[in-house]
Amino acid sequence: MPEMDGLETTRQVRAREANTGEHIPIIALTASAMQADVHKCMVAGMDGVISKPIDSKILIRQIEAIAGIEE
Repeated sequence: MPEMDGLETTRQVRAREANTGEHIPIIALTASAMQADVHKCMVAGMDGVISKPIDSKILIRQIEAIAGIEE
């Protein structure tokens, strides 16, 4: 993103949500899954983090967790 990175975008989405009471699920897709990077994503307000290459089972589990779906 040329104007904002994913962290700043997430912060802005969360700030707007504060006025509406809504919650848009956000899952980061990153090439860097170092613990510090995951922490930055979670502090910014993301609901989850997935590292590349995408493992569809992990993605589905994260979506289900956010949606409140249990196996």
